Amino acid sequence: MGYIVQLRHVGVLLLLSLLAAGCGKTEQATPENASESAEPAAVADDPVRPEVYADFELVSDLSEFSDNQRQMIAILIEASKIMDDLFWKQAYGPDYQEWLASIDDDRTRRFAVMNYGPWDRLDGEKPFVAGAGEKPLGATFYPADMTKEEFNALELEGKDGLYSVLRRDDAGALILVPYRELHVVELTKAAELLREAAALAEHEGFASYLRLRADALTSDSYQESDMAWMDVKTNPIELVYGPIEYYEDRLFGRRAAFEAYVLIKDMVWSERL
Repeated sequence: MGYIVQLRHVGVLLLLSLLAAGCGKTEQATPENASESAEPAAVADDPVRPEVYADFELVSDLSEFSDNQRQMIAILIEASKIMDDLFWKQAYGPDYQEWLASIDDDRTRRFAVMNYGPWDRLDGEKPFVAGAGEKPLGATFYPADMTKEEFNALELEGKDGLYSVLRRDDAGALILVPYRELHVVELTKAAELLREAAALAEHEGFASYLRLRADALTSDSYQESDMAWMDVKTNPIELVYGPIEYYEDRLFGRRAAFEAYVLIKDMVWSERL
């Protein structure tokens, strides 16, 4: 939904939020296989409703921040746009930009941007673009023709992993493709930006987290950076970054979706709390 306002911690002011987990998880009955989700679905008479979201501006006072810190924030925002692009590819597909450009109606296109696709996240993922069909339960994490039975019978190490997708090889067999390979260009660039930001960070703990997170993006090994993030408490600038929430995988709830939040902490209120 473009920029989503969400408080991740009490005492934290959100500066920028580039999706990740959409508008929250919707509870739906799960069919026996993923291919059933490809059936055409009815579109309501007036399904486009961007007015259900309120536009407003968040303003943070950066006057006390150094030039390096302000430059770091700009770099983190640039890096966050990569996560936004990757979530689009996970939620809809790699051709999302062409699809958006094909929508003639501005109001419909705006609602599609808010929802990262033609499905209304606040109305049970109902399609609001004619011909869109129902949203695949597995988003783009699994082949559209893969059944639950096929997955459950699959003897493949790592098939339940958070940081990979399943694809078919030339013979039609299911194989794993790690995020670091599937999105090598985007994640390499994201890692470079996080390292640039780390060089400007004035809080050593936060700088360490940024470097570890950069390494994780190109290795799919996130635990060390996750622990480092939990230990950073006194830095005024905050970042939540990478594949984290699994709500987009409604088929099995196992694959993590990319997200990014750049935040400015209200240190006074944080101290009072």
